[in-house]
Amino acid sequence: MFLSTPAILKKMGIAFALFIFTATGLFSQSGMYKWTVGFHGGKNEYSGDRGNAMFDWNKPFYGFAGLSLNRYLGPSFDAELSFTHGAYGYWGGLDNHFGGRKTDASLLFAYKLNNGYFFGEDSWFAPAIIAGGGMAFYSENQEKPSGIDTEGMDPILKYGARLRFRLTPSLALQYQLTSNFTNEDKRDLVVRGKNDHYLKHSVGLIVSLGKGKDPVIIPEPLPLPEQPAGPGPSVQPLEALVPPAERRAVADSEAVFEGKLENVLFETGRYGILPAHHPMLEEVLKVLADNPSYLLEIHGHTDDVGFPADNMILSNKRAASVKAFLVSQGINEERLITKAFSEHNPVADNDTEEGRRLNRRVAFHVLVR
Repeated sequence: MFLSTPAILKKMGIAFALFIFTATGLFSQSGMYKWTVGFHGGKNEYSGDRGNAMFDWNKPFYGFAGLSLNRYLGPSFDAELSFTHGAYGYWGGLDNHFGGRKTDASLLFAYKLNNGYFFGEDSWFAPAIIAGGGMAFYSENQEKPSGIDTEGMDPILKYGARLRFRLTPSLALQYQLTSNFTNEDKRDLVVRGKNDHYLKHSVGLIVSLGKGKDPVIIPEPLPLPEQPAGPGPSVQPLEALVPPAERRAVADSEAVFEGKLENVLFETGRYGILPAHHPMLEEVLKVLADNPSYLLEIHGHTDDVGFPADNMILSNKRAASVKAFLVSQGINEERLITKAFSEHNPVADNDTEEGRRLNRRVAFHVLVR
């Protein structure tokens, strides 16, 4: 026997409060999260042989509550498993109405527009197009019996859209609208050859789970020094303070530095350092600590997704992020020089996903005073 909608809402409210109390201590960090859970409420709107209540807010409110589990598949796609339970029906007068309860389970796939092509992955506004399918089950409403066909279950084809508004790195508000087509024409107790159809308006709170890929540090890029007005000594970049005759790439002399400093790679549209690169950065720290005469150029790069001006800013932020990390570990910032190259220096083919992954990088160039 199904619980009433108020009872479902009460139990979900208690579970949600306990979850938030626990999550604030576990999931307060920022970064990209692979899993999210959603707590939803909304309205079912019927269209069929008895009439059409879609987008008609003068009709009675048939509410539902639900839960969803969302899995990040990549910059452009998510998968979502959702469950809802609540009232379903139509009121067109004393001689034209039906009602009961509907429970449905769905598997949806979302194409996200905050994928680096339309909006950045870190954008506070994250629209998506969704489609998928599921099953619906029906039962009588014991509190307000008015009749509904409860035999069997209905396959459902779904499509629609969602809008997410990020509040914090781990919390977002979501509105979702789906159009739901069934293969049955009997739930409303009228069979006239027009299959039952319904809309679902859903509003919810999305909570991120786990650490995902957490950036170590996310600094803003440091501004370049300005030239002073009027006569007087000019301020020059650090690289210019080192005479060209005393500067050379270590790669040209294995006697000075043997080995290769690996690139730091980044997610699409992001400039946070991933934990997977900590061991490599430890090697960079060791090289600089063991060789006080070394200067280090930090080169920020992007793939060719997005606008060139945005990519220049992003490549600058990537270089600044790595510099800030090295400084936080004790390296004198006067030994570090950041440069931004946007998408203009690829090391791989930007027409492939793997090539773009390799181009989203920070590379190191060692100099000797």
